[in-house]
Amino acid sequence: MSGQVAAAPAPKPKVSFSAVGVVALLIAAVCMGLRLWWIEPRNPKIEPKGMLFLPFAALIGLGGAVVLGLAWANWHRRRVVLHPNTGRIIGAVVLAAVTPIGVFAGLPSIVGFWVVIWFISLIGGAGGWSLFIPLGPLILFVVLSFWYPVSCLIVSGITSRWVRVAVFTLMFWAAYSAVILTMGMQRFTP
Repeated sequence: MSGQVAAAPAPKPKVSFSAVGVVALLIAAVCMGLRLWWIEPRNPKIEPKGMLFLPFAALIGLGGAVVLGLAWANWHRRRVVLHPNTGRIIGAVVLAAVTPIGVFAGLPSIVGFWVVIWFISLIGGAGGWSLFIPLGPLILFVVLSFWYPVSCLIVSGITSRWVRVAVFTLMFWAAYSAVILTMGMQRFTP
């Protein structure tokens, strides 16, 4: 045993900023085209209209490009990357809890709020929420299974804690923008 030297861990792959930028531009252009030529003509009351959607398309593009870049860089390490640990599970749970499922007057309606409503309806005897009881765990499972690989890529592919926090925040804003892409911003009208 004394003659053996421990092997150094393999270095984490790097993601090219220029490649992420190009992919982000492509995804943003596709989102703008989708919004302008398919979603807006079918729903003329959707907000924001036209080029006011551009910042949201940029956020979707950047979020998607970062995930694709991390997936590309870690493709050969995918078994190690997807192996569960505390940080990856906590990251997936946090992303699932803050995933917006609707935007009302600029404020997101997040999954965590609806999980709390589901839990209260279980404790309080359901009442009118009885249809919602079987859907609560199903919605949470679907959202968690979507965010778990993203969380794994972020935690295992990024070494700096501050950059991880920034990318987790970017994922929230990209999900927020995707909701606005598909459903728009709902307004409260008295």
